[in-house]
Amino acid sequence: MFLILSGWPTIVATIIGLLVGLFQTVTQLQEQTLPFGIKLLGVCLCLFLLSGWYGEVLLSYGRQVIFLALAKG
Repeated sequence: MFLILSGWPTIVATIIGLLVGLFQTVTQLQEQTLPFGIKLLGVCLCLFLLSGWYGEVLLSYGRQVIFLALAKG
């Protein structure tokens, strides 16, 4: 579950990093904070858009854990 939840922001950050790096190479722009800021915005947007799905997955996992704990008790 951890890999599924962390996968989308990681993929978004990787793609944005590659595109910004390519843009910086083509334009010979040597700004260090540009990729960080754009990746931060992209990951925040990704987390915002997927927050409903993340909530459903985490609630389902929590219910399963509680059900298994009560079944063994």
